[in-house]
Amino acid sequence: MISIDRIEDGVAVLEVGKNAFRRVPVSELPPDVREGSVLREENGRYIHDIQAEKQRKAELLSLQKKIFKK
Repeated sequence: MISIDRIEDGVAVLEVGKNAFRRVPVSELPPDVREGSVLREENGRYIHDIQAEKQRKAELLSLQKKIFKK
């Protein structure tokens, strides 16, 4: 899974694995992405993986509920 860690000065810092990062110009990414978006790479292009992003958010929400359960 590839996720956008942050965007700085027109460059996106992508997390491409555990402790592995790649810097990519924002112009090479789909226009609807932002920090936290999940991407996949196909044929040398980045695609916004909305389904994987929804799944990731649901998993994180579930984890938060377990951690902060009273």
